[in-house]
Amino acid sequence: TFHYKDDYSILTKTALRFNGKTSNSPTKLYILPSSLTINGGGEEHNITIITVTDANIGVKTTVNLEQPNNGTDYGYFDRNVIETDENGKATVIYTAPNSIVGLSERNITATETTQALTGKLNIKYVPSGVSASYDISVDAANSFFVNTEAQIAVKIHAFGDVNSPIANEKVLDVNVTSIFTSLLTFGGASKTNYSDSASQGVTINPTTVSGTAVLEISALINDGNANVVITKRVPITILSGDVTAMSLFFTSSQKNTDFGTYENTYTIHAVDKYNNPAREGVTISPSIVNGIKLSGEARGAGGRITQGTPDTFSDTASPFGSVTPEEDLLIILPNATRFNNDYLGSWTISSKTTSVLTLVENYSGETAPSLGVALSYVVGNSNRYIEEYGIATVDIKDKDGLGYKTDSNGNVQFVASFDPILAGHTVTIAANAYDVNRTGVSMIAQLRWESYSSTTVLVENKKGPSISYPVTLTLGVDATGIEPLVGLEVVPSSIISSDAACKHDSTAGDNLETDANGRITVTILTGLGTSEATGCNITWSTSGGSILKEY
Repeated sequence: TFHYKDDYSILTKTALRFNGKTSNSPTKLYILPSSLTINGGGEEHNITIITVTDANIGVKTTVNLEQPNNGTDYGYFDRNVIETDENGKATVIYTAPNSIVGLSERNITATETTQALTGKLNIKYVPSGVSASYDISVDAANSFFVNTEAQIAVKIHAFGDVNSPIANEKVLDVNVTSIFTSLLTFGGASKTNYSDSASQGVTINPTTVSGTAVLEISALINDGNANVVITKRVPITILSGDVTAMSLFFTSSQKNTDFGTYENTYTIHAVDKYNNPAREGVTISPSIVNGIKLSGEARGAGGRITQGTPDTFSDTASPFGSVTPEEDLLIILPNATRFNNDYLGSWTISSKTTSVLTLVENYSGETAPSLGVALSYVVGNSNRYIEEYGIATVDIKDKDGLGYKTDSNGNVQFVASFDPILAGHTVTIAANAYDVNRTGVSMIAQLRWESYSSTTVLVENKKGPSISYPVTLTLGVDATGIEPLVGLEVVPSSIISSDAACKHDSTAGDNLETDANGRITVTILTGLGTSEATGCNITWSTSGGSILKEY
């Protein structure tokens, strides 16, 4: 991040190193388990497919299953085209045929489509009672949290019957190995070993990285006829920890032609303290303040949050006389020195005096600030009054009806819908998570419109000493110009001329805030330079970036 202050800038360099191979391309494909023994008709088995990069980081991709077909029913998979998620993991269900009598061994090929990686799934069909062969199972929780210690149980037993263990003395040697040691170890080691036990507890240590770990279990046993080696690979899901930080950013915009409103989509990205994406299903609550009741001067005059019974927010300037607890929200904003996630975001107000707001939610941090720069904030609600127009409102809703819960990549998306008259106006957006402790994020943003419009005025270019002309432009919120751009100040440099003979006189003191009809009047100088143009077309740049934020 580069900072500048008082027009003083610092020149610096950042070295960029480019790897020859795309870092998010899968280079390994695992099928877990890699072999199945079917003992009866209609059995169902979950098959896990994992795709990772060279660094053993899961990556989203497509995998195709290819099952040879010779006209015999060998069962089926619930799908043959599989999409792994952002952690590189997908599960497919295999269902055996109603009868397995007379079926031979099968080999199923899984192929990753972009890099042509392949893996094999071997399926054997052994009716119950025909064989006394053995299998390995692992008893474990569905998932484990990062940076913890946990127990799993490795069991060696007769195929298809976890309750028929092998005799302890027939277990000659067992190795349990972590394939991805960046996700899971055994007290820091990559493997652990034991013998003489049909059921053995094993201590695992998930690291600070979330994702899908893989355990490979190799057992040397005596099956009653000879010493044989059996193996099993098992996926272990490592979940991220509690949400400790979030970011909030604009994603896209579109017009809702059914209702004549506009929609801005925002993304909230949540992580734990190790910077793992938040686990799937964490609830995050967004909020928005459209019309603020505190002016820019009052914002941050002396804001302080204090833990107590109840928790409070205060300002020594006593600006809260117009606040209505039943309809207004407090949003605490980051500034250069105050940006702790413990207090950022929105707060519900239960009561107030002119200098103190009583908060509904619990604040668990220290009084902030204890000294120095105060907290920045706004208080307001979704409604805004625009002169000569009336009330204009903004509402928010979840994207695609999926709710405000994190996806597998730690993201939540929400949509802000607003009246066209609000295009270009400034709002305050916030989001809160209550995973274990409260975490918040907030930002000042402009409501974005897809396109803007401006009239164009032709000004005569008179030679000789520079001559100034007043020019009135009408600015609109879309290409048709039907909706005026109301009550917004544009950047002086966004008034442009078709020829260098003319330019906007930025020293003239023009009022560049649009009126109720979207109009501004600007001063144009002509007769500049040596241009022979007879006239200049004056217009506005029609760019959302040429509208100044209101606060």
